[in-house]
Amino acid sequence: MKFRNASIFAIISLLLISLPVWSAPEAAYVPLVALRYHYFTNCMTQNEQFTMTKGMEVDHSILGLGGEAAATIQYELKEKYDYFESLVGYADSAPSGRTCTFELWADGTLISKVGPISSDDAPDILRGNIKKAKMITLRMVPGKYNATSGAMWGNPKVFTGVDPSKLNDSLIVHINGNLIQTTPIKLNGKKSVSIPFPIVPGQHVYSVETDYDETSGRVNIKYHDVNEPYTETQKSEKPRLPQPVTIRR
Repeated sequence: MKFRNASIFAIISLLLISLPVWSAPEAAYVPLVALRYHYFTNCMTQNEQFTMTKGMEVDHSILGLGGEAAATIQYELKEKYDYFESLVGYADSAPSGRTCTFELWADGTLISKVGPISSDDAPDILRGNIKKAKMITLRMVPGKYNATSGAMWGNPKVFTGVDPSKLNDSLIVHINGNLIQTTPIKLNGKKSVSIPFPIVPGQHVYSVETDYDETSGRVNIKYHDVNEPYTETQKSEKPRLPQPVTIRR
C-alpha cells in the first residue's frame, strides 16, 4: 500500500484483523538483577547503564562472556511473580556477524525463546508466563563458538499484577529495524495500531510492507520512499520477524 505525506510528522494507522483491545492493569515489577541468583555460568550481571545495538540504552543487564557453552543464569523466586520480560540482543560494541538464541525456562520447562538474533540486528523482546514458577533459568545459546560474548538480556524484569494470558494483546513492533511495544486501539470501529511515521518536507510516496504474527504478538513494518533508490542491502533483505517460540503453560 502507498501513502502520501502532508505534514512534518504523520501517524499511519495499520489495520490488523481480529486484534483484541486491552488496557494493561496496574503492574509492579522487580529488576531481575536485584534478586539473588542461584547459579550462573559464562555470564555476569551489571547494575549500570549499557548501550545495546541501535543505541538502545538499558539500566541493568545480564551480559554473556563467550566460550563454547551457553551462558546461563538461574534465579530461585522467593515471591510469586506472574510474568517475565526483557530486551534481548547484543551490546553495541559486539563484533558483526554473531548470533545467539535466548531462552526462558521455568521449573525445567521451556517457556519462551527468541532467535537467532544477530549482533547486527536491533534488540527484540522476550516475555513469558512464569506464574507459580519457583525457579527460572535464562539461557543464551551461541550460534557458534564465542557468540555469547556481547550478547545480553537488557532490563530483565519479573512482574506481579498482570494476567499472563493478556501478554500478546500488547504488540511487539519492529519499524525499519527499530523496536516499539504498543497496545492496539479501536479506530473507526476497527482494531489498529498507530505508529510514528517521520517524513521530510515536500510530497513523497512511501511503500509500506507489514508482516503480522498473531501467535507471538509481533509485527514487522518496513517503509521506503519510492523515489529513493534501494541500497544493495535493502534489495537483498526480505521483511522477516525474529523467530519466537512460546510454549503455553
